Amino acid sequence: MIQKQGSTPASSGIGNLLPPENFGSMTNAGFEFSIAYDGGDSNYSDPGALRYTIGLNGGYSKNSVKFIDEVAGAPDWQLQEGKPLGAYLLYESDGVWYDEAEIAAN
Repeated sequence: MIQKQGSTPASSGIGNLLPPENFGSMTNAGFEFSIAYDGGDSNYSDPGALRYTIGLNGGYSKNSVKFIDEVAGAPDWQLQEGKPLGAYLLYESDGVWYDEAEIAAN
């Protein structure tokens, strides 16, 4: 559920008053696997028999937003479409300079 704030901007004064909607589409793809081995005593009628299971499971998934209500005219790098759901817009840093000499050396 999302607030439709792309087509109804906050400057309208009603953007936060609109009810959340199940609005948008995305694709999900991936796989799951499980491998298990049952071992130990095969005498299942004996309550004291040692039996064990060893297993491994895992999975992988990837999603992509196909459509979501976004602000019209925003630059491509700010849009969520085509990116994983919940991806963050972050800036890359070159580091921190401590004085004028480090700035000049760069």
